[in-house]
Amino acid sequence: MKRTPLKRKTALRRGKKRLPRFSRLGKLKHDVYAAQRRDFLRKHPFCQVRIRDADGSIAGRCDIWSGGMTHRCERRSAQVHHMRGRGKWYNDERFFFPICAAHHAWVTNNGKAAERLGYVERVYEKH
Repeated sequence: MKRTPLKRKTALRRGKKRLPRFSRLGKLKHDVYAAQRRDFLRKHPFCQVRIRDADGSIAGRCDIWSGGMTHRCERRSAQVHHMRGRGKWYNDERFFFPICAAHHAWVTNNGKAAERLGYVERVYEKH
């Protein structure tokens, strides 16, 4: 059986106003965070990622493990990693971690390894 395509009789109405990116409370929290982030990155200008060698010693500031070689990174910290996530700890500087973009991507994509190295703190709430 052949079907005819549906045809719209009236044009789609475009919304006059876009949805806001943040709620009013979210905007207040984000504005506070933006100021905290700026000050935090001024106080901590370099990436603080440290990869430990097999003997447990720190291989040097900001090393990346890639393709069997350790590369030393001398990048400035461009981002703030939230060690406990952005939920209720969004503006809590105790859980901020200064990090360069490359290492932030690594920490985000390698959660278990990052947790073992202390860059991610898992928080399990009791139900």
